[in-house]
Amino acid sequence: MSCKTCGANVAPTSKFCARCGTPSVQPMKPSSPAKRSDISAPRPPFSIPIIGEMTLGKWAAVVGTVIAVGVLIAGSNGAFKSAPPTCAQGGICIIGDMGPGGGVVFYDAGSIKSWGRYLEAAPDGWAGTGTDPLERWCSSPPSLYSVSGALGQNIGSGASNSKAASATCTPGAALTASQYQGGGKSDWFLPSKGELQELFRNRQVVGSFASCPYWSSTQYSGYGPGADSINFATGNPTDTCRVYYNYKYNEYGVRPIRQF
Repeated sequence: MSCKTCGANVAPTSKFCARCGTPSVQPMKPSSPAKRSDISAPRPPFSIPIIGEMTLGKWAAVVGTVIAVGVLIAGSNGAFKSAPPTCAQGGICIIGDMGPGGGVVFYDAGSIKSWGRYLEAAPDGWAGTGTDPLERWCSSPPSLYSVSGALGQNIGSGASNSKAASATCTPGAALTASQYQGGGKSDWFLPSKGELQELFRNRQVVGSFASCPYWSSTQYSGYGPGADSINFATGNPTDTCRVYYNYKYNEYGVRPIRQF
């Protein structure tokens, strides 16, 4: 054993060099080379684990099933839900929406009634002209004086009024409104007194109207030759829209509506 720094010989039991006091250094014995049998030995080829009869194709099927289940779960949680239907597609409507017939929704009953829930009016230009057509309520005697079944005044009675009037008044305002087929619908009609009042209240939402009276499909109950109308130039919602009866041979505006 020799001193690391000064190289002085010391006894084998000495821990420090006598002259410099540094620790003694024990010479290292050469180690034997490591065995490399793990490198030289051949490795087995790569293979996919097989559980029972689980081959590659079956593993692919399992993975595909797991993905499909994940998609279904995500869909059930709302991640892939489609947008709700629009008013025109049969969904919830608000005033001003486009209805299923391509018109403008102007009335919502708030819940489903015997006739439906909503009313929509034909859009501007529905007749193929710039303004609403002017028609007589009826011009065919004796219907000019009395039409059976056209006395309904409330919301929901315009369709039956128009059916009764169209059967006997040719030509006439109810027939003109009933012949409109906007949006591929064949159930348009001339509004009743109550429906025409709602149309007047929301006229600015619906579109443009002529500054003249518009016919309702309600025959005036106290006077056979007359029917109810509203002057869209002077009507006022606070005084029941100024509903007047007028002689059926007068030519007033026509705007079809439909219920759904």
